[in-house]
Amino acid sequence: MKAAVGRSGIVSTLLLLAATCLGQAYYVHAEAENKAKQGAAPADDFRKEQDKWISEVRKHMFGGTPIPFRRFDDLFNDDFFGRRFDPFAEIENLHRQMSPLFPKDQRLLFEHSWDDWFQDRMGVTGIESETKTTDKEVILILKIPGLSGESVNINDDRIRIAYDAKTVQTRTDAKGREVFKSESVRHFEKVMPIPEGANPQKNRIVHEGDTIKIIFEKDAAPQKRKAEGPHA
Repeated sequence: MKAAVGRSGIVSTLLLLAATCLGQAYYVHAEAENKAKQGAAPADDFRKEQDKWISEVRKHMFGGTPIPFRRFDDLFNDDFFGRRFDPFAEIENLHRQMSPLFPKDQRLLFEHSWDDWFQDRMGVTGIESETKTTDKEVILILKIPGLSGESVNINDDRIRIAYDAKTVQTRTDAKGREVFKSESVRHFEKVMPIPEGANPQKNRIVHEGDTIKIIFEKDAAPQKRKAEGPHA
């Protein structure tokens, strides 16, 4: 009789352990599935946004006009930069993926529009840039001829600088006397990556004539910060 009770108790214990393990396994699986869904949501949202964007710019290009810069800016906004580990590489990947989606008669216009926008926003033509590193700081030096006003915005993923640059043209006669002078001011917006090893949250900006210095503290744990950052 005692043996039967003992066996019954062992069976009950084993059944209880099995039920507990199954419950834990279900909980772990549900949590993993939920996290996977949450991680996929930003990517899915962007794909929908991208499809909508392509549809809208197709209508715009139907009349043979280039895509305005603001349309690209709307797609590659701060939300885009904040969701990606390497947003600048992702922009290039998206360029390669999107181009074949346009019909042949629009693809060339898309490529021209893209190149113009990319050069205007990401190109550094007219800017002399230099990065210096010390024991405690990473210093980005930007020399912009004719700089007459600027605003700099920095977040974890990029530097955005909007500035005006003045150009002066003069002509002289055979005796070296100035006979013509014109001044023009153009507005530019540039987006550039955070320098390697820099802590984007700890910076200061120094203005020196045509030069902007962005002085970052060194990032004590760059890999950890980037690994924890959101990305799609």
